[in-house]
Amino acid sequence: MGALRLGVLFICLSFVVLSGCRKSDDYLYHLDAPVEVKATHKLKNLIGSSAVDMLWVIDNSGSMDPYQAGIKANTSLFIDSLASGSAINWKIGLISTDTGDNPYTGLTQQDILNATSANPVGQFVSAVAKLGTGGSPTEKTYEPIIKALTNNPSFLRDNSILAIILVSDAPEQSVVSTQEFLAFLKQIKGDLKNVLFYGVLGANDWCTPTDDTWSWAGSRFEELSRSVKTATYPICDPNYGKTLSAIGTDLGKHVKSPKIFLQARPKQNTLKVSYHGRPVPGGSRAEGGYWYLNSDENSVVFHNLDFAPGDNEEVEVSYEPDDGKFIP
Repeated sequence: MGALRLGVLFICLSFVVLSGCRKSDDYLYHLDAPVEVKATHKLKNLIGSSAVDMLWVIDNSGSMDPYQAGIKANTSLFIDSLASGSAINWKIGLISTDTGDNPYTGLTQQDILNATSANPVGQFVSAVAKLGTGGSPTEKTYEPIIKALTNNPSFLRDNSILAIILVSDAPEQSVVSTQEFLAFLKQIKGDLKNVLFYGVLGANDWCTPTDDTWSWAGSRFEELSRSVKTATYPICDPNYGKTLSAIGTDLGKHVKSPKIFLQARPKQNTLKVSYHGRPVPGGSRAEGGYWYLNSDENSVVFHNLDFAPGDNEEVEVSYEPDDGKFIP
């Protein structure tokens, strides 16, 4: 009889437990659907640009052989300094100080030299070797620049910084005045704040004369530096690696990448940027990406905006806010 009562009690308890675990029909059970934030942003309203168009001007007169050798031996350090700095969207063109020469690389669409080139270091070194030291002994900077940029207008991108990098042991000898050159720069860039000048120079203030006798003080380059942000380096310094790395690092300081600040912190795996309904790849430039998430300031930062070439382009940014909840 005792066994029968225990059996009945076990059955009753089992029924109560099972009934308690079953969801009642009197309640509606559901999980909250993810909330997605979407916003459209006009790209022309974004502040900043990561684009830097570098025009190298290298003296190709007879005294330049050791200095050109220093450039070629350290080009890789210069390219590396660009990659390690702020996300610079760079391109390079190379011309000489001889007005009779055509550009040596990078000025046309057929020989673009930038971070996506197959072998940017080899391309630049080969172009410097081709430039050589058989050019005119009358070294000019202003005139070759005006000629190159006038004949190749596609080299300069909208909203880019123009960085002129001159390597010469001689003074500026163009028939064009500094004021005329500044007027040209202002015409093509809109504002001289968008122009940088780096001079690796052989002024007698810093180096023993090898060819021309001239001083920085009172020179055309010194006059140029009053209107354009300028950094100078002695051409006689044998440590070209340090000089070129310093130029690359300084360029990074002038770059302000365009960015979009987000309304809320996103779940990173849900963050998407779309252009005309198609996803814009994220990640590093080396990986083919156009943007990345800066978690510290909660913003989408663009390496470049080349995917949207028009004047009135816009992108859509969408994501799920990270509310701290974990849903398995």
